[in-house]
Amino acid sequence: SSGSPFDVVPLAVDTGAGSGGPDAASAKQALTDGNAMLEKARALADKLQFGKAKKAYEAALDKMVAAAAVLTDAQPLIDCRLGLAEIAARQGQDDEARVQLAFAAVLNPELQLDTKRYPPLFIRTFARERDRALKEQRGVVFVDESGVGGSVEIDGRPTAGAPARIAEVPAGLHLVRAVREGLPSFGVVVEVKPGAEVTVSPGFV
Repeated sequence: SSGSPFDVVPLAVDTGAGSGGPDAASAKQALTDGNAMLEKARALADKLQFGKAKKAYEAALDKMVAAAAVLTDAQPLIDCRLGLAEIAARQGQDDEARVQLAFAAVLNPELQLDTKRYPPLFIRTFARERDRALKEQRGVVFVDESGVGGSVEIDGRPTAGAPARIAEVPAGLHLVRAVREGLPSFGVVVEVKPGAEVTVSPGFV
């Protein structure tokens, strides 16, 4: 495959005319709201208002998930997870911090945390959670025939044209998008379970 970290099997299908796709305007609005909430969360965290910051990060994450159709990469989702991990770590909730770091790691295993922003222990914990998550059995994302004519991205990385079966996806939550010219893009956050397959239906056809 073309530099993709996943194993991809494109599938042949009859193309039929049709139109589908989510409400693009509401996805764009969710992204705007999510970015504003993320800024608010960071400001609250900087003021050490951890309870309010956590709620703001969780609200931002909900908005980003709702904006999946227009998220061209997974960074906003990662930023929310890292924020939640940082709050948990500062409050001594190590288990919760590890959970959030693992969510961030599978979205971008190549992510390098900023050494100016994060303490060495936090960065080491992130690396350990990433290594552990990547050793787990992987799963499969199947983008079905309703996405025909669309190109499929996982966590912002291009994979194949739909329909396709994308294997070797690390277990965890992933951003799956299908983009087809002339139609609103489709996006969803799905949970990939070890050794299991999750089906995504873009609804273009």
